[in-house]
Order: sequence, then C-alpha cells, then structure tokens
Amino acid sequence: MLTNCYRPLWPNKTAIASLWIAPLLVLGLLSPLPALAQTESIIYNFDYSTFYGEGCPFGTNNDNPHTGLLVYQGHLYGTTPEGGTGAKKIPSSPDGTVFRLTNPKTGGLWTEKTLHSFQPEPNQPGNGPLFDGLYPCSSLIQENGTLYGTTQYGSPNGFGSIFALLPPGTGETKWTEYQIYNFTGESDGEYPFDGLVMDKNGAFYSVTRSSEDGLNRPTVFQLVCSYGTCTANTIAYNTSGIVYNGDLLLDPSTGSLFGTTQNGGPNGTVGYGNVFQLAPAGNGKYNYYDLYDFTGNSDGDRPNGGLVGQTGDLFGTTQYGGFSDGTNGGGVVFELRELTPGSPYTLIIQHTFAGAFNNDAWGPAAGLYKDATGNLWGASEYGGWFRTVKIYSNNGTIFKLTSSRPGEWSYDVLWDFGGGPADGAFPQGRLTGDSKGNIYGT
Repeated sequence: MLTNCYRPLWPNKTAIASLWIAPLLVLGLLSPLPALAQTESIIYNFDYSTFYGEGCPFGTNNDNPHTGLLVYQGHLYGTTPEGGTGAKKIPSSPDGTVFRLTNPKTGGLWTEKTLHSFQPEPNQPGNGPLFDGLYPCSSLIQENGTLYGTTQYGSPNGFGSIFALLPPGTGETKWTEYQIYNFTGESDGEYPFDGLVMDKNGAFYSVTRSSEDGLNRPTVFQLVCSYGTCTANTIAYNTSGIVYNGDLLLDPSTGSLFGTTQNGGPNGTVGYGNVFQLAPAGNGKYNYYDLYDFTGNSDGDRPNGGLVGQTGDLFGTTQYGGFSDGTNGGGVVFELRELTPGSPYTLIIQHTFAGAFNNDAWGPAAGLYKDATGNLWGASEYGGWFRTVKIYSNNGTIFKLTSSRPGEWSYDVLWDFGGGPADGAFPQGRLTGDSKGNIYGT
C-alpha cells in the first residue's frame, strides 16, 4: 500500500472534452456457452475534429485512444494523447487528458468527464505555474482511489513524467494532479511510454525508451517514494538501442519482473524481440535472464504488448511473424512454459494469425487480458470482415482463447470491426473486464 509518497503535499482526502471519432466499446456476454454469443455496444464516441499528428508514440499517425482502460468501482478510466479543456491559446495542439466514463444505468452512451487536461507550458493563458506532462500514452493504475500514469513528453526537462491524480475530498469537485517524478534523460532514461506496476511496498516499475546521455540506453526502472521525494533507480538498461515495450508483469510472491523488447536478440544484440526476467538479487539489485529470443519466422516477430500469467507459465503476442518461410506474417499468440519446475522456458505457439483474407485477425498491437476463469482475450489492429456482406475489411478484431484442459486452447474471432463511429476500427489497447464478464476496449 502506498502511504508515504508526497505526504507533505497531498491533503488527507476522504473520498474531455470530446476527442477524435474513436469509440469505446463493451463486448457483453449473452450466454456462457457458444463463444460467438456476444454483442458489441459503443458506450462512448470521442469526437475531435482537428488532429495534430502527436499520437502514441509521438509523431506517428495515430489519432486513437491508445491504451486500455482501468475498471474501478463501476467506472472506466483512461488517457488520450491529445485534446483537453483549457488548452493553450497558442498555435499548438491540446496535450492529452485523463478521463472517466460513468454508466448512466438507463441505457445509451456513458457520461464522460475530463479529470485532468495536461498543460506542459507555464505562464500561458489557462495554464498553471508549473510544467505539466505531455502526451499520456499509458494505461492507468490506482491505489486507494488515486490514479497513476506516465506521460511520454513534458515536465521541466521535457523527457516525460510520472503523475498522480488525487480524487476530490469532501466538499470538493476537482481532481488534483501532482508530477511525482520528472525524467532527466540521463541515467534514468527518457520517454516513459508504457504503464506502471506497483509492488506491495508501494514502489512503481516501468520502462523508458531511450536516454540523452549519449549512450542511447532504454531502461527498466524502479520508483521509490518517501515523504515527498521520489527516486528512480535503474535496474536494467542496454546501450544497443533495444527498446523495452509493454507493461511489465510483476510476480508479487517473488518480486520478479517479466517483460518484452520489440527488437532484442541473443546476447543483447538487435533482433526480433525477446522475453526477459528481472529477479531480485538483494540490495536493490536484479539479475537479468533472457528467457527467449524470437527469430522472426514461425515463432513470431516483435512482441509488443507485455505478458500475462505467472512465473513458469507466461503468455503474450507478437505483432508480426508466424510464417515459417520468413515472410512478415500476422503475428502469433505464444506461451512460454517451464515444462518442469525450474527448467528452461519452452516456447509453444498457441495460435498463428492468418490474416483477413483467411478470415482471421492480423497484427495484435496490444497484449492479452486474462479473465477470472483463465481465458485469454485480445484485440488485433488489422484483419476481419464486414459482418453483413463478408467482405474483407481489415478494421481489426476481438479474439479469445479458451482453455479446455491444461495446454490445449481453442481460438475464436468474436468480433470483426466495421469501421466508423457506429463500430470503430484499429484497436491498439489491451482489453479489460469487469466482475460481470463484460469486456471493454478502445
């Protein structure tokens, strides 16, 4: 439980503007029997008419809410990399939001509220006196109702930040945002693009994409906060430009961290991506273990969305690869398993995406969601058909892997996106679910 970070600054509280034509959706479970007995509903449409190209990552042609959603006390929380209220009155774009969606309980679209609009430049009309974050691209986590996330740019140094967003206290209406750490671009790295995980002691963990110290070293870091001061400790880095990507997976029983790189290879060389483990070694040190190096062939290429599972049995996706002849391919769902406890991890391909021309998904950009019964849910950015006329659409899909017995999985495409505000397209964020079995995404 986090109890001491910024204690002198945070009071003891009791307790979006519309962006882009891009929908939030819910996939409802109509029946527990056939996998295709699902219905999809749009619960909110973002509607922002001007796009500046400052997406996730920065400068890419990405005008969608990039990340997955946080389900907390019946609400949905998320971030957008552009838009917001009180935007700067200078020739620039709005710089991102944290939003909340509330179910009206009477049917129809959910109600959206912008909890914070990022304003990174001081002394501009509508801005506060301090530098703020810029372009939040990560999902959110919460502890005791306080939301935590990262921005890939902004802060006084311009290299990104970690923020906390506190809910209103009694008699208050506004949420309060604090920048709890601003990256320097030196040994702590720069541009935290992915989300945070928190251990039982309140320490945060995540990754950065590079550094400005001349070494080009992406990092895995730990952030420890105590009485108003937060310190970033680099627990792994490389100088080969190998990019750590996807939210880290924390094993709370051992403290080990599991993650992926988009371009790692054998012995720290540039390759097709890898899966790694960071195991605590005492005195704040971690041992790095390379669990698997992808070859870009039938085993996949570029694991892009992190991992789910636990020590000894990990699941993930690759965005590309899967074809044995070395051509690009539509990606795979993979399992890394210790066949016997303590043995080296073995890669098992649970599904190879065949692409829309073969009535399948293609290119899962996000990781998997594991529900309470152990099923695996995912979204592919491309692939799929128009449902009514069965014409190749390439607007993306939602898929599910169901375990019939240990080691055996059945695969189904549950939804083919039709595109436009009535359905949406190109899902890039991780799916999530609630206690009723509903699945949410963007």
